[in-house]
Amino acid sequence: TSWFEQARFPGLVAAYAETGSFTEALRRCGVEDYTRKETKVSAELIDTQDGALLEIAPGQPVLVVESVNVDPDGRPTQYTRTRMAADRIQVVIES
Repeated sequence: TSWFEQARFPGLVAAYAETGSFTEALRRCGVEDYTRKETKVSAELIDTQDGALLEIAPGQPVLVVESVNVDPDGRPTQYTRTRMAADRIQVVIES
């Protein structure tokens, strides 16, 4: 699930519907580039609605990734909250 500031990006929904790309939709709204400022990873028990979407029973553990993207001036462009079935993924962190 992603959130964008409606007042700042009034044409974003239409641009995304046309392109299928958040990057291109943001570009059409004047954001030429963005970077990931922050990523938080946690776990929680899935609720009924998200469980149905992931085809898992309510109360099962899921990995939750919350992230904030910012434009070159440091202004937030996107907040995303992703839920993933914990038994279907592997996280690899390289350094």
